[in-house]
Amino acid sequence: MRQYLSRKKFLDTEIIDSVIDRLVCEGYLDDQAFARLFIRDRVRFKPKSRYAMGYELKARGIDPKIIHALVDAYEDMDLAVKAFWQRQDQWQRLAPEERKKKLMNYLRYRGFDYGTCMAVWGKFFPEE
Repeated sequence: MRQYLSRKKFLDTEIIDSVIDRLVCEGYLDDQAFARLFIRDRVRFKPKSRYAMGYELKARGIDPKIIHALVDAYEDMDLAVKAFWQRQDQWQRLAPEERKKKLMNYLRYRGFDYGTCMAVWGKFFPEE
């Protein structure tokens, strides 16, 4: 919020501090609530790894203590499986090599490590 107000030409730090204090008192600036909702929506609609979600929250200026407390409630394997299920219909008719390539690239792009990607592959395609 400080950066935003500075970009909007509010240069007086006293004004910026008073605005931030008022927003906190009114309940509009609550990093923990924001992070909780952000993670909930990310898990529901666009699952990413715990690391990727933490990175996104850190880029938004959320305290690392808050990030770790909220992100640690999730497991990368569960998130990767959820991400897989959102796309698996699109990959059903592909050849096994192409399907594996798509799955691995998709999960790696979402921040999952190689071991998690291979575990998801082995869980859903053990014969391939």
